[in-house]
Amino acid sequence: MLKITRLLRLALFVLILLTGSIAGFSQSGTLDVTFGTNGTELFDLYGYHENGNDIKCLDDTTMLIIGSTSVSTSYVYDGYIMKLLSDGTQDMSWGTNGLVIVDYGEDTFFYDIELLSDGKFLISGAAYLTVSDAEFFVAKFNPDGTADATFGTNGVFFSSYSTEADVCETMAIQSDGKIVMAGRTYLGPFSQLLFLRVNSDGTLDTSFGTNGYTEISGSVQDERVNSLGILSSGAIVGVGYGYHSTPWFGDLAMVAKLNPDGTPMMGFGTNGVMTPAIFTDYSIARTIAIHNDSLFITGNMDNPVGEDDLFLVKLDSSAIADPSFGTGGMALFDLNQYNSGRDMFVNDDDKIYVSGTSGLAGMSDREFLLCRYLPDGSLDTSFNSVGYTLTDFRPDWDESNALDMQVDGKIVCTGMSNGLTSGNNDIPVARYLNDYLPSGLIADFDASSTLICEDDLVDFTDLSYSTDSTVQTWQWNFEGGAPATSSSQNPTVQYASDGSYDVQLIVYDGIYYDTLLREDCITVEAIPDQTDMPAGPTDVCNTYNFEYTTNPVQYADSYNWEVTPTDAGSMVGTDTNAVFESSSSWFGTCYIKVRASGLCGYGAWSADLEVELRDNPEIFVLTGDGGYCTGSSGAELILDGSETGVDYELFLDEVSTGIIMPGTGDSIDFGFFTDEGLYTATGFNDYCNEAMVGQIYVHEVFPPAQPSIPVGPEEVCNTDTTVYATTPVLDADNYVWTLNPADAGELTANLDSVEIVWSASFEGIALLSVQSENDCGLSSTSDNLSIDVLMTPAPEISGSQLVCDDSEEIYETTENAGSTYVWEVDGGEVISGAGTHQIIVLWGDAGMGSVLVAEESAEGCIGVTEEYEITIDECIGISETSNEQIKIFPNPVSQTLYVDLSSISNTLVIQMKVFSAVGEIIETIEVDKGIIAINTSTYKNGVYFMQIMTNYEILTNKVFVVRN
Repeated sequence: MLKITRLLRLALFVLILLTGSIAGFSQSGTLDVTFGTNGTELFDLYGYHENGNDIKCLDDTTMLIIGSTSVSTSYVYDGYIMKLLSDGTQDMSWGTNGLVIVDYGEDTFFYDIELLSDGKFLISGAAYLTVSDAEFFVAKFNPDGTADATFGTNGVFFSSYSTEADVCETMAIQSDGKIVMAGRTYLGPFSQLLFLRVNSDGTLDTSFGTNGYTEISGSVQDERVNSLGILSSGAIVGVGYGYHSTPWFGDLAMVAKLNPDGTPMMGFGTNGVMTPAIFTDYSIARTIAIHNDSLFITGNMDNPVGEDDLFLVKLDSSAIADPSFGTGGMALFDLNQYNSGRDMFVNDDDKIYVSGTSGLAGMSDREFLLCRYLPDGSLDTSFNSVGYTLTDFRPDWDESNALDMQVDGKIVCTGMSNGLTSGNNDIPVARYLNDYLPSGLIADFDASSTLICEDDLVDFTDLSYSTDSTVQTWQWNFEGGAPATSSSQNPTVQYASDGSYDVQLIVYDGIYYDTLLREDCITVEAIPDQTDMPAGPTDVCNTYNFEYTTNPVQYADSYNWEVTPTDAGSMVGTDTNAVFESSSSWFGTCYIKVRASGLCGYGAWSADLEVELRDNPEIFVLTGDGGYCTGSSGAELILDGSETGVDYELFLDEVSTGIIMPGTGDSIDFGFFTDEGLYTATGFNDYCNEAMVGQIYVHEVFPPAQPSIPVGPEEVCNTDTTVYATTPVLDADNYVWTLNPADAGELTANLDSVEIVWSASFEGIALLSVQSENDCGLSSTSDNLSIDVLMTPAPEISGSQLVCDDSEEIYETTENAGSTYVWEVDGGEVISGAGTHQIIVLWGDAGMGSVLVAEESAEGCIGVTEEYEITIDECIGISETSNEQIKIFPNPVSQTLYVDLSSISNTLVIQMKVFSAVGEIIETIEVDKGIIAINTSTYKNGVYFMQIMTNYEILTNKVFVVRN
C-alpha cells in the first residue's frame, strides 16, 4: 500500500522520465500513450449496455470508475465499481475479478463517488427497490471495495420520502462530513426538485428541511437537480433545469439555493429557485463547481440556428453573471452541431477543465471533448494548441460524463461510448498529458525491481522534485536491506533474506520536508523448498490415466513432474496435481517425482514414488446376434480375439455366468445361450482386468404374427398404379406380397407397403394378400383383399384427315353406354355434338390440326386417344360466295337429300361427287342448276363428303350425315 503525507505527491516524475526536461509540457492536451492503447481503453464488462458515470483518482495514480451495467440479457441494471491501474489496465486483484457489483433491488444506478480522507469512499445514486419505487441511496465502502458495515444499515442508507420514483442525481460532502443529496421526486403529476441530508454515520439528518427532506417546485412541469456545490457560508447550491411554458415551451437552466438548514433561501428567485438572466434560450445546466464562492456552471444551450453550444458561465453567489468572464459572464463553445459540457473542475491555478461531447446532432457521431479555459473564460491555446481536444472511440456518439486530475497533473475522463451501430454501450477511458505543476516538495523514487531473489541488488532512483527550490538531502530507510539506511541520492541495496520490506524516503529542499513510505515495496523470494513425495496409486494397470498430488511450497510458481523410464508414459500438469498418462505397451516398475519451480530457480526433486505398472488385458469385441428362434439352440456369443495368459469371463446382467475361458490368441466361442438378458465379457490376469467391448442382448425370437388384411383402393382401373399397406407386425423383418392372378399387375414391395401397376389387358377380380417374415420363418397369410379391376376405355377416332379450310367435318368414336366424352380440337372448333361420341368440326385456316377425345366410363375409368392429325387444305378455287349460297338439306338425312344449286349463275355442267368418310367415291352425278334431289335410302348410316364442281373449279365441299 502506498502512503503519502500530502496530496499531489507524484507530480512530474513520469514527465521527467519521458522527456528529461520541462519541454515535454508542449504535449499538454494530447493523449498519454503510456495509458491503455495509445491513451485510451474501452471496457465491455458483460456484453450489455454499461457506462461510466464518475471517476476519482487515488494518490498512487490508480483510479476508481463507477457506473451501471447489465449482467444479463434482461437489462436489469446493477451498480459497479472498477479499479484501474496507472497504465489503464483493470486491477483484476481488486474486488472479484476486478469488479465490485452491487444490486439493491430491481435496478441500481451509481452516479457520484466521493473520496474520504481515511481512504474510504462514498457512492450515491438511485435504487429501484421495486419496479416503480426508486429511492435515494448513499453507500460507504472500504478501500478494498467491501461495504463499511458501520455506515447506515450494512453500509448503505436508503431514503423513504415516497413510494414513487425518487431519483438521486448528485451529492456533496460538507466540511462536517454530512452528505447533501439532490435529484428529483415523482410524487405528483410531474417531477419536483428534492434535497435531503445524511449524517456521516449513514442516518437521516432530520434537522435538515422538513424531517430531513426539502421538496421545491421550480417550474410548470418536470425538473431536476443535476449537480451540487456548497458555499463557504454553508449555503447549498444546486443546478439543473426545469420546464417553462413562457415565453416558449422547453427546458431552462435553473439554480436552486438552500440555507445551511435545508430551507429554501428567501429572496433568491421564487422559493429559492431561479433561472439566471444570462440563460436566454433552451438550456440545461449539468455541473457546478464552486471556486472562491463563485459559481462555475457548464451544460448546453440552443444557439440562434437551433444547434447546441457548450456553455461555461461564471456567476456570483447570488447567481449574477460576472461581466469580466467570457462575454457578459458566459463563454460559448460552438465547434459542431451538438456541443455539451458534462463535468468540470476549477484547478488551484484558476484554470477550468470541462469535459463533455461534440459532434453531430441526434443519434449521430460525436466524440469525447476536453477543454481548458483561462480564468477570464477564454480557451487556453497552450492546451493542445487550440484549447480543446477530441477523442473518437467508436462510430456512434462518445460522451465524457466525468473527469478528474491525477496527482501528477494528468487528466482522466470516462463516460459512455454508444453502440447504436457498433454494439452495446461500453465504458471508454482516456488519459491526457497536462502541464500543470503542483507546488511544493514531492518525495518520490523508483526501484530497478520490486520482486527479487535472495542476495540480489536493487538500484533506487530518486524522482523527488521541488517547485520552490532543489532537493538538498535524502534520507533512505531500507527494512531488511544492506545498508539499512543511506543518504545517497541513488543508493544500491542488497537483500539477503526472503520476505516483504518497506522503503522510506525523506527529502529536504531547505524549506520543506516530505516523506514517502512504500509498504511492502520490495519482495524477496527464495528458491522453493523440496516438495513431498507424490501421493497416488502405486499399483496400476497400463493404458489408463492416474492422478498424483504433492504439497504446495513457498515461492513456487509451477511444478515439474517426471516419470522414469519415459517409456512408462508421461506426466501432464504444472500444478500441485498432475496426471500420469500410462503407456499401453509398457509394464514394469516406474518412478514418479516432482519439484517446485519459482522466480529464483528450482527446488530439489522429491523422493521417488515407486509405481508398479501392470500389463492390462487388450480389448476385444463380444459379438452375436442376440436374438434366437424358438426351438433353436440359442444365441451364439463369440469374443473376436484373445490373449494367452488372460482369462475371459462371461456375465449376464453384470452377474457372472460361471463361464471362464482361457485366452488362446484366437477368438473364443462361449457357446449358445437362451437365458434372456444383457451379456458382457471381461478379461483378467493376475493384477488387472478389462471390460471387453460389446453388450449382447439375448432374447427369444418368434415367427411374426399374421399381418392384417391389406388396405387400399378396392376398385381400380386397369391402367392405374395404386399402393396398398398392412399394419406393421412386431418382430417382422420383411413382408411377402401375393397378387392372384399374378398377371393382373406388377408388384413392387416396400416392406409393409406395396405398389401395383395394373395390367391394361386384365379385367375382373384380383386378390391381394401378405405374409410377414423374419429369420425364424413366415407368418400365416393375411385375409385376401378383393380388388375389382375395371376396363379402361380405348376410344378410336374416325373421320376425314384431309379437309378444306372453313369446311365442316364429322368425327366420331364408338358409343358405349354410360360413357361421357370430352373432345379437344386444335385448328378448328366444335360446332355440334360436344359431350357425345360424335361431333361436327368447323375447320379454320389452312395448316395442320388435330382431334383428341377422352372417354370416361360409367365406373370412372378414363381412356384418351392419341392426337388424330388433320391436314387442312386451302382448297383453291372454291368461291366463298358460292360456298355460302349452295345449300344441302335436310342434314342429317334419311331418304332424300336436296342440293340447292339455283344460285349458280353460269351454264356450265355441274358435277357432284359423294365420298364415304374414308374417301371412297360413292356416286358421281352431273346436273344443271336448280334444286337437285339425291336418293340416300341405299346409303349406310354414317358421315359423307360431297364435292360440287364445274369444269373449271371446285365450288364447295359439304358434309352430311345419313340416318335411315
